[in-house]
Amino acid sequence: MNSQVYSSNDEQQLCVDKMIMSYISEIYAEQLANLADDCGVRIIKREESGVLKLNFVPERQKSGINVYQARERFITFYQQIATNLELKRTDLTSLEICASIRKMFPKILFMVDHDMLVLMGPPVHVMEACKILSQGFRQTSRRDVQSSSTAAFHASASSLHRSQPLQNERNGFQACKQNSSLEDSMCPICLDKIDQLNKETLQQCKHSFCKNCIKESFKLKPACPVCGVMYGKLTGNQPKNGHVTIDTKVYSLPGYESYNTIMLTYYIPDGIQGPEHPKPGKPYRGTIRTAYLPDCPEGKKVLELLQKAFNQGLIFTIGKSVTTGEEDVVTWNDIHHKTHRTGGPTRYGYPDPDYLKRVQEELKAKGIA
Repeated sequence: MNSQVYSSNDEQQLCVDKMIMSYISEIYAEQLANLADDCGVRIIKREESGVLKLNFVPERQKSGINVYQARERFITFYQQIATNLELKRTDLTSLEICASIRKMFPKILFMVDHDMLVLMGPPVHVMEACKILSQGFRQTSRRDVQSSSTAAFHASASSLHRSQPLQNERNGFQACKQNSSLEDSMCPICLDKIDQLNKETLQQCKHSFCKNCIKESFKLKPACPVCGVMYGKLTGNQPKNGHVTIDTKVYSLPGYESYNTIMLTYYIPDGIQGPEHPKPGKPYRGTIRTAYLPDCPEGKKVLELLQKAFNQGLIFTIGKSVTTGEEDVVTWNDIHHKTHRTGGPTRYGYPDPDYLKRVQEELKAKGIA
């Protein structure tokens, strides 16, 4: 799925993929509303020439910082979801069992496109749903669900099942521990009863799976398919021929007048895209980027985390530039940096008292802590 989100000429506007936004609006509607409420903005959707544009409109006057924070949080939220989505099409011969499957896979968005059924959601869930559809749902006894008629499915197609809102890791982690025993005998991936001799229980969140199922899932992403808790090391597709230099400057940043400044300079040269990139074999344009951190204890902590993320290939990716719209260039990969010393949040600079906390949350979502 295309996880790129880029700016239009309007600083308060973002251009996003229409289908991905439909998925987020349905499956994660409550968290999207909470994001807007927390930042004091309204998110207005507008389609122009086939492009879906989002405007972040402040609820109060003189709230440019709120708009900036809403944009930054939305970009991270959007890309976290979009990078773990898969879209599959299948025929409509099994419509009578679709309502039951929707109950089994609440994080899948089901859509009808002419004579095709379109499924969008986490790859493991989409794969299993398609397998059940192809088998004609012969094993409905695996879940205590009731089938609906084709007419009922069509009548409810525009009001798709909505899952529980995505929780932040702290709250969700505790909820996982409390509820993990409810379906402990059923593998959430293959939907079969778990053979106790072939059972794998994840150490932190305590969700259980068939050993082979969770092994295959971890090949896609080292995270629990149920709650998203990270296990192991997540690696990105950042070009491998780059490096970063770190210098300490004697000037201070606004808001951190008692400290010197840490300056990071990232160097990613031009190169050829590999199999892990969007267009293997095609050239990409590199970049040189500079970012700033205060040389305070928390700033030094963020520096250490950013170095770790860079070594795991998570700082940059190859795609479409958010500023120029140019394709096949090295771009930031949803870990936000302060690229200016001054100007405040709306100019990607300081002062911004919440920045160090926000970037640590973004890094934690990628298993960097």
